[in-house]
Amino acid sequence: MANRRQLAASLDSDIMAIYHRYVNWISQIACLDWHSMTLKQRAYEHIRSRLLSGQLSPGSQLRNRALAEEIGVSQIPVREAISQLVSEGLAEFRPRLGAFVVELRTRDLEELYDLREALECHAVAKAVERRSDESLEDLERHTELLQRIVDEVDRAAKTAWTVEQIDAWMMAEAGFHLALLRTAGNRRAMKTVSDLRIMTQIFGRRWRHPSLDELRTVCREHKMLVDAIRRSDAAAACELMRKHLRRGCRISVEQLDRAMMDEAASQAADSALLRKKIQDMEERSR
Repeated sequence: MANRRQLAASLDSDIMAIYHRYVNWISQIACLDWHSMTLKQRAYEHIRSRLLSGQLSPGSQLRNRALAEEIGVSQIPVREAISQLVSEGLAEFRPRLGAFVVELRTRDLEELYDLREALECHAVAKAVERRSDESLEDLERHTELLQRIVDEVDRAAKTAWTVEQIDAWMMAEAGFHLALLRTAGNRRAMKTVSDLRIMTQIFGRRWRHPSLDELRTVCREHKMLVDAIRRSDAAAACELMRKHLRRGCRISVEQLDRAMMDEAASQAADSALLRKKIQDMEERSR
């Protein structure tokens, strides 16, 4: 049992490292240069990265002094960064207590996906207008990477992914969507969707690994999107993107609801165990 717990803890640590690399990679794609950032931007990116990795879990307090020491700045840019996180819905101020990471809510995920749908469906239509042979090759490359991962999982006939497969899938899937936005030619939309993807990952971090059928569905949808763009069929491309994002939202919400139910059940079990220990202690003291 102890070995199994150690193995699980090791895997969780590896996955958190992947999330950390994921947010840094997305930030680089969105052209965020650490050296050219203001102190507030550095503080913001640092805190957001810790949110994504799970080091700052929902409900945990954001302590100005500790964060300032970690980043190597004064508390002023940290306070400004936290205010930005509050305005984005990632943190909240509690009277007389300070700032805390918001608790996970289904509504947050749904709102984030709604925003992504509005931006990415518009971007797909623009991508159809502005596509080139080079941009189509870029989209196909990411689709082929996803298909390669599906084939690996299929051949292995395993129910759980390896850490390397999780890493490769996240990068290729995000890369496809960002390549599409790059084709659309709207840098502001690309930055906004990058932020939304990161926030979606923060809110839905405790996800189970998708089934093989779900992986195949994602690959099929991506291939159909590329085909629609190549045919200059903007209406079909927009509808495919809408269905793709809504399916992703539905799966994420189901996973989040399940995680919250599991957590509630675990807390109830812990409370019952604590009551039992107290009863045992009371009986022994009689």
